[in-house]
Amino acid sequence: MKRERVFMQEKGLDALVAISPENVAYSIGCVIPSQFFARRRHAISIIPLEGSPVLIVADMEEGHAKSYSLIQDIRSYREFLQDPIDLLADVLNEKKLDHGRMGMELTYIPTRDFEILHKRLPKVEFVECEEIFGELYAIKNEKQIDILRRVARAAEKAIKEGFETIRPGMNEYELARTMINRFYSEGGDNIRLLIVGSGERSSYPNVGPSDRVIKKGDLIRVDFLGLSEYFMSDVCRTAVVGEPTKKQKQIWHKLVETKDKVLETVKPGVKACQIYDAYLKVWTSFGLNPLRFIGHGLGLSTHERPLLSDFDKLVLQEGMVFCIEPLLLTPSVEGYHLEDEILITKDGYKILTNLMDTSELYEIR
Repeated sequence: MKRERVFMQEKGLDALVAISPENVAYSIGCVIPSQFFARRRHAISIIPLEGSPVLIVADMEEGHAKSYSLIQDIRSYREFLQDPIDLLADVLNEKKLDHGRMGMELTYIPTRDFEILHKRLPKVEFVECEEIFGELYAIKNEKQIDILRRVARAAEKAIKEGFETIRPGMNEYELARTMINRFYSEGGDNIRLLIVGSGERSSYPNVGPSDRVIKKGDLIRVDFLGLSEYFMSDVCRTAVVGEPTKKQKQIWHKLVETKDKVLETVKPGVKACQIYDAYLKVWTSFGLNPLRFIGHGLGLSTHERPLLSDFDKLVLQEGMVFCIEPLLLTPSVEGYHLEDEILITKDGYKILTNLMDTSELYEIR
């Protein structure tokens, strides 16, 4: 909250109101579980520049919030009978925040809810603060880093066991089941998305497993987005069934070289866009069409800041966690993908997903 208040002073805000599941969780230090799947069951945190913060939750989540939230002042509403937006307006009036400048996620709040809030508080200037939240939560604390490290390890172990187990004649579902079982045995809580594509399906960006039978010569691309305490993994590995062809080896070495060249630029003080520039330089030297980004921040969701793209000028700082992912897809033919999770340290970086040797294309025998 100290960091939030520093940002408020810099931006001339009287309060920060978080309403999306990720930003509420970062603000209060815990996840309100049902907020991720029940959109109308709002949880809302109010962090004023001065005075004590308030958390608004549905009555069924009140006990959970009291046990785990860093915020002590918790107000509950009866779902379906009371409107949490009305309660938000009441709290802001009570805190004498019925005027001035209010930071809020205007890209997230439903139009109906914003209209009610604006009608109740006509003197408040609501300011879009998605970018503020993005900068605030780009830096993870030690507890969050530890969770991210553990879930990354669990996901990579799951992929490794899947590749060690799968054989020609088995299908993608069987590969997925092996990985899922291992992930849960390693302490994973849930799975947000599991991408499994073999053969021509390896070129499809975000496909789940299917009954496609795996054959000799197939490329298999797996991207594992698992959860532990709602923090995410995002690690991708590619394998070939049998011995790789000369072309497959050459393409894979281009991805590895790209990752290595990009990592040479990673350290505190470098801008996110400078990392993308390094990717652009090596990728175009191979004669390949560049993607719009080479990586993204990771935490309670994917594609947090920093975004390793040409437009994000966020400066890297110790404690940031992000993915670097060179990717080459030939539609309806094959796909190559190498994605690692990176932690910014005081002097440079550390690769969190370092269990598997990715210097060569993984061979399934």
